[in-house]
Amino acid sequence: MNLTNKMHKETVYICNDKLHEAINVIAQYLDTRNITPSINFELEGVYEKIVQDKSAENRDLFYEQANQRLKEKAINGKLKPEFWHNQWEYEADFQIGNIMAVIENYQSFIKNIKYIFGEYEPVIKPILYNWQQVENKNIHVPNAMQLNISIWHDGFNMLA
Repeated sequence: MNLTNKMHKETVYICNDKLHEAINVIAQYLDTRNITPSINFELEGVYEKIVQDKSAENRDLFYEQANQRLKEKAINGKLKPEFWHNQWEYEADFQIGNIMAVIENYQSFIKNIKYIFGEYEPVIKPILYNWQQVENKNIHVPNAMQLNISIWHDGFNMLA
């Protein structure tokens, strides 16, 4: 199954042109009130490799290489391990007042995801059924997309 069949449209097309325009209008209005809006994305998924190798060394190498590829593509974010086996999280760099840059970095991450993951295949689904076994029981791996919104005024976060 190819990547596009495994990813939900909601994770790929997070922000269309009309939403970009609305965000800019709201940001301009808030700026007149000396208020700065900020957002941050977090996206969870899992990765697969054709030959499964579960050693910690290889896991650490995967994250090191993936984060280097993020830097090569000038994407301000990072990949880090999550709780379940082969579960990862993309976390945008929190930037106060630079909403469009955060969105553009996320979109660039999605656009370049195959390159970033290298020999691994990212799988982005809200829940992966029977992904792992614990004590001879199949478990379901929960994944999520999180959007954090905050509003700043005079260095104080009014909405966390």
